[in-house]
Amino acid sequence: MQSILWIFPKAWRESIRSVGQEGRQLQEVRVRVGCPVFLRYERRECPLEIGGKLVIATGDVLREIVSYISNYSLYAYEEEIKQGYLTIQGGHRIGFSGHAVVENGRIKNLSYITFLNIRMAHSIEGAADTVIEKLWDKHTMKNTLIISPPKCGKTTLLRDIVRQVSNRGLNVSVVDERSEIAACYQGIPQNDVGTHTDVLDGVRKSDGILMMLRAFSPEVIAVDEIGTAGDTNAIHQAVYSGCRLLATVHGESVEDIYQNPNIRVLMEEGVFERKLLLDRERLGEVVFC
Repeated sequence: MQSILWIFPKAWRESIRSVGQEGRQLQEVRVRVGCPVFLRYERRECPLEIGGKLVIATGDVLREIVSYISNYSLYAYEEEIKQGYLTIQGGHRIGFSGHAVVENGRIKNLSYITFLNIRMAHSIEGAADTVIEKLWDKHTMKNTLIISPPKCGKTTLLRDIVRQVSNRGLNVSVVDERSEIAACYQGIPQNDVGTHTDVLDGVRKSDGILMMLRAFSPEVIAVDEIGTAGDTNAIHQAVYSGCRLLATVHGESVEDIYQNPNIRVLMEEGVFERKLLLDRERLGEVVFC
């Protein structure tokens, strides 16, 4: 908690700190100009209050937060911000939204940032303890797909599987397109992803898988949220190269992910030997299917 309080206005910090002191794990802070500020924790949310009064975000307050995040040099982070997010020290991820400046069909910049989503980094060692042995096959791991609705812990589970597999001595390449697995800050992972893990941060999965195959000879490649035709093609090349795959996909069930034709191809080919389903209603429970 202490590692992120500095980005908020001083008047907010004690109230935000109290969430952690009450034993509630803060997951997100949503800041929207003209609206109450909401704290999300443990699948619930509450408005931020100071002295019993709701805190309403103003344009000035939001600009203050952005100034803290960018160390008063927004231009230096222009490339990251136009992608819609920025990872800060500690692995915390800031999502930006507002008015986009579009040039030749591509986002050039965000001229007005009026919405923020601050997501706290949570690396839970041991999250994969109950599943890791079922993914292990003699001296390597089975191709594994984690199926999960949003906010059910799929990235947390993926991260800990990476850590444990890496610490068993397998060379793991993490292609971290949105900086959510390793949460790199200036190229250095802020989350523990193991002793035999290499990370390629901020690159499309379809490109990153091929880059790591060529340069790092991984025994396992880990990616989050597959789904495009490019992802499928790159996964095919990885499998043909003898590399093992660890991936996640959004879905409520195995049947649900068949609606995506790119995922359906991989499923029908039997690429994934292990499929883990995270249940929205029973948060944290893993079902093998």
